[in-house]
Amino acid sequence: MACRGSPLFFVFLRKNFLYLRFNLVPLLCIFIGSAAVLCGYLHWSVRPVKHNLEELEPKDYDVLKQLYFPANDLDYIYFAPSSNNVDDIMDMVRQELEIPAERFRIYNISSDMQLDMEQNCLGNCFAINFKQVPNRGSVGRLVYSLSSNQMRISPKKRFVNDEEINHQKDDDDYIRVGFLTLQHILDRQYMKYQELNPNYELLLSSMPNLEVSSMDSHRLTYFGTLCSILFNVVLLSTFVVPFVEEKQNGLKEFLNLVTPMSFLNGLTFFFIRFICYAALLLFVLIAAYFYEALGLIGFAYIAVLYLLYILATMSYAYLISVCFHSVFYAKIGGLVMLIIPYVFSFVRSWVTSVAFFLFSTNAFLEGLDVFQTFSNKHRHFGAADLFREIKDDSTRMFWIYCSLIAQSILYALLYNYMTCVFPGPGGLKRPFLFFLDPNTYKKRQRNEYTTAPRGTHAIIISELCKKFQTSKRETLISDNLNMTINNKEITVLLGHNGAGKTTMMNMIMGLVPKDAGKIVVCSERDVASYRHLIGFCPQHSVFMSYMTCHQHLEFFAQLRGSRRSDACLWADTKLKKLGLKEKRDEYGRNLSGGMKRRLSLGIAIAGNTKIVILDEPSSGLDIESRRQLWDILLNLRKEKAILVTTHYMEEAEVLGDTICILANGKLQSTGSPLELKRRLGIGYRLKLEVTDFTFREREIMKIILDYVPTARVLNVVKPTVYICLPYAYKMCFSEMLLKLESRTSELEISTISMTDTSLEDVFLRCAGEQDQVDTPDGSRNDAPLLTALYKRLPSQHTPPSTWQLWLAVFYKKWTFLANEWLYAVIMLSLPVVCVSGAILAMHAMSVVKNEAALPLKLSQMGSGVVYIYNPTGHHAQVEQQLRQQIELSGLTAQNVAATRKQCEKCYEVHFL
Repeated sequence: MACRGSPLFFVFLRKNFLYLRFNLVPLLCIFIGSAAVLCGYLHWSVRPVKHNLEELEPKDYDVLKQLYFPANDLDYIYFAPSSNNVDDIMDMVRQELEIPAERFRIYNISSDMQLDMEQNCLGNCFAINFKQVPNRGSVGRLVYSLSSNQMRISPKKRFVNDEEINHQKDDDDYIRVGFLTLQHILDRQYMKYQELNPNYELLLSSMPNLEVSSMDSHRLTYFGTLCSILFNVVLLSTFVVPFVEEKQNGLKEFLNLVTPMSFLNGLTFFFIRFICYAALLLFVLIAAYFYEALGLIGFAYIAVLYLLYILATMSYAYLISVCFHSVFYAKIGGLVMLIIPYVFSFVRSWVTSVAFFLFSTNAFLEGLDVFQTFSNKHRHFGAADLFREIKDDSTRMFWIYCSLIAQSILYALLYNYMTCVFPGPGGLKRPFLFFLDPNTYKKRQRNEYTTAPRGTHAIIISELCKKFQTSKRETLISDNLNMTINNKEITVLLGHNGAGKTTMMNMIMGLVPKDAGKIVVCSERDVASYRHLIGFCPQHSVFMSYMTCHQHLEFFAQLRGSRRSDACLWADTKLKKLGLKEKRDEYGRNLSGGMKRRLSLGIAIAGNTKIVILDEPSSGLDIESRRQLWDILLNLRKEKAILVTTHYMEEAEVLGDTICILANGKLQSTGSPLELKRRLGIGYRLKLEVTDFTFREREIMKIILDYVPTARVLNVVKPTVYICLPYAYKMCFSEMLLKLESRTSELEISTISMTDTSLEDVFLRCAGEQDQVDTPDGSRNDAPLLTALYKRLPSQHTPPSTWQLWLAVFYKKWTFLANEWLYAVIMLSLPVVCVSGAILAMHAMSVVKNEAALPLKLSQMGSGVVYIYNPTGHHAQVEQQLRQQIELSGLTAQNVAATRKQCEKCYEVHFL
């Protein structure tokens, strides 16, 4: 059988579409609710920008000195290093500021000065590090750096509006803390020190800003962060949980058994949800565009960022789903693993840089920050800006796009690697370095197999060994097991509970790895090569709640190579034979337990399978349904090899062409039911019903022993007596029965009957009453099971004391913690880890780093326009020198002829 990938892609696509259609109402509630929250946020947070400019009041030298410099007792000025020139200049500064000498601290080493200021200053303090101070009257440049313990603007952030727009303010942090005032006073005092004329007037006024609120400084980032949070909630509920639910219900492992192309299930699962998520976020982005919440950033650039984020985060969700096999743990653990990236985004340190490469959420938030910076500067974002470094601590937008694409690929590769190395139930485990093995990339050759004649071997098991190690003992499930399953025959496997029947089936299917031995199925030894030839019906019913009975059979028939039209006709035929015709359009979850077993049988025989393995297929069925199942299997025997496990001896006798009895990890006996009875049976059983509960054993046994010398009494449960009659004397049975019948009144016998040895007798004689693997210590024990000593409870009930109730509750909780110790350790350590992480984050955020000083030069602006306002035309020489310095710094100098109207026009041209 050969199945091409392209048709199966659409088969799995239809399966996942059926899931969405079945859960349409809750999915719509989740999607519409998320969209409503985002649209509501846009409606109540977005306000139209007013393009009103306000000319602010300028500040002169006296205003700066009196209002914008700290003058409290705890405010100190530190300076270093000490020299005659430095001391003279600082003495002039002290006199100008009218500050007592006690508030000045002198150091010889600048590092000691910085450390002392950070550790001991309780007020608003400044540190001045003089690097070059020319002597009095000499020609040279004054070079120094200023630092403050109050202003936390990093020197790498050259523009104060990189983080936040100033809302119609005439000052900022640079002015408010006194930084500019001290700088200006130092410059004036140095001019006096050099005997230059400092008699010039400086008027300081802020550039007018648009009338915006503080929300406008973070509109893109707040909206994008809210989108990200809601998307992760949607992702958890509609992606992670359904995907893990398939593993929990056994569907994922079952699909692995049915087809080697089961990876298409995950691919179509991903594909159809990507379309849904993309449609949701595009709708939200269009709403944000009409609300003018995207600023001046082009819609295409933002849409690409969002779509790449969706793609990368879905791949990340795939990766974290490997960690969970239970929906309960997936909800808790998945939520934690989706929240972790947000924690790193708040800690601005090297951890944030690492998280940018590891988590798609951090890369997405970084991209939003870049767009927000452009929006804050009222600049359009173009293609050339993809490669521009907007801020010194930001990443180029092009690399953010590349990072999201790389994360999508990385997550997908890690998911495929983890599913190969830790496949979970139903998967085939590979070595850790399997990708280095050249054989991994070779195309596997599969033999074309056709059904062989009856009696030939379909499955050959040789020297099969399997052990399970527990905390108490080692259990041997298969001990050099050898057996065969023939084509076009039904082989029934009998054994006690825990004898290893299901484990042996799972080893055949590759669900459980074998320790040693060989399993050959249809001339193939590689599990991956033959498992698609086997139809498997496990102990638990496998079905999908969102598919009808007909859709189940049609789907699995298509997976095994049938065309959809043929699969549809086959499904109708099998539903009739399975007694599910009236339930054709009923969903799997609405079926009764017996009907689910019939559906599971139909799934196992769907398609072109050569072998059918059924693990207790009739469990939970009523008598009529069980007999209908027998008819189906007997007809199916004409085409396939069938292996069945059961605990019903009648079923084994009706179905079994070959009976295999498994006990103590070995095959105890095999053969047809009649052959086993003749070889292992005790003979015929004579049943006598006596009257008045009186068994005249001596007289009756004397008559029987005359004809059957080796006869013996099996048991006596008055008024019924069972006597064993060996097969060797069956020629004498008729005369013996006539003799007994003639003396029934004398011997007080009311009824005489005879039966052959039952298969149950054969099984108990061969396998014993209890298997070794069932006993707690692994030792053989033939004693009755209910012989343990017990203490009889008092007949009169006395209410338990409070102390007894507390002990009972404590014992229950302690037992749970002992059995679920890993879960308990994780849950108990989680608060400790979170609190410790928060403390470390706060510590990292509070650590002050001495960064390199930022030279206050016009060239630091990179590019831009500086407007010169000289309405009177005086001081032309000063204006010319100013223009020359501006242009040498790489900026453009332009004259402004009017104060307000021209500023408004220039502002609109360059920023709007």
